[in-house]
Amino acid sequence: MPRSMGLQALILCGPGTNLEALSTPDEPKALLPIANRPMVWYAVDWCHRAGLSDIHLVTPPTYSKAIENALAQNPHLTSLSPKPTVLAPEDLDDSTPTGTILTLPEIDAAVSSDFLILPCDLICELPAESLIESWLLQQDDDFTKYLNPGKDSSKGGLGVWYDTTTEETIKKTETDFIVTAPLPKTPVPSPPGSLRPHLSHLVNTMTTDTLKDKTEDRLGEPKPLPIRASLIDKHPRTRMLTAHRDAHIYIFPHWLLAYARSNPNLETIAEDLVACIYPPLRTIRAGTLTPKSHL
Repeated sequence: MPRSMGLQALILCGPGTNLEALSTPDEPKALLPIANRPMVWYAVDWCHRAGLSDIHLVTPPTYSKAIENALAQNPHLTSLSPKPTVLAPEDLDDSTPTGTILTLPEIDAAVSSDFLILPCDLICELPAESLIESWLLQQDDDFTKYLNPGKDSSKGGLGVWYDTTTEETIKKTETDFIVTAPLPKTPVPSPPGSLRPHLSHLVNTMTTDTLKDKTEDRLGEPKPLPIRASLIDKHPRTRMLTAHRDAHIYIFPHWLLAYARSNPNLETIAEDLVACIYPPLRTIRAGTLTPKSHL
């Protein structure tokens, strides 16, 4: 089994948006069957394959009893070892923004190390251990310091964005606007199968709806997209992508929890937290990789 390097995992088991109508207290979204298995089984199994054993299913108290019963009775979930724990913060409900979840005291008490956060509806062909390995290689260990002398000591994060322009593209698929910059070249070529060629610095991110609001006036006429001069000075080579979608898979350093608590106005992880921290958190990566599906 791969080593997880002490990472913890938070699997968000809320009602979501696309399947909210199908969620009930007795059968929440996380337990909806996909190929005869509860949806959350795939996310937990994905973590187990990477050696992650400290896994928390974060859910509103409304759904906690149903999920606990499923973990004790559903044959697919009872076979999981080690079993994930159900974490139902008292102040968490269906309308709580994802960014606010990270500020809840129950989350602060449960998370004591760097952590991975993902949705319960993820079915992904990309191995979690490959993401963790790529993240570890970008951190400030002795080898990284040797390759990048003078590199600042802040541990960064990693996120996954996937290309929606595939053969199975669905019309009107939601996309995000991301700006990326290339990573510095290393003296040693990446080994076969390495994800490093797919990694970039994440310079900016927002939904395409937000981008439209910024580039159109009230009459629908186009207007320039404001870009800070400091961004151009720091990243003279950038790519602007509009056909990628946030997979909502993140590996975050532990210090991010304190950052979230000190910024209570950050509502969502994708649109507020990641977009707000990208200037100081220069090592967040945008991987242009393709999960099998994201419901």
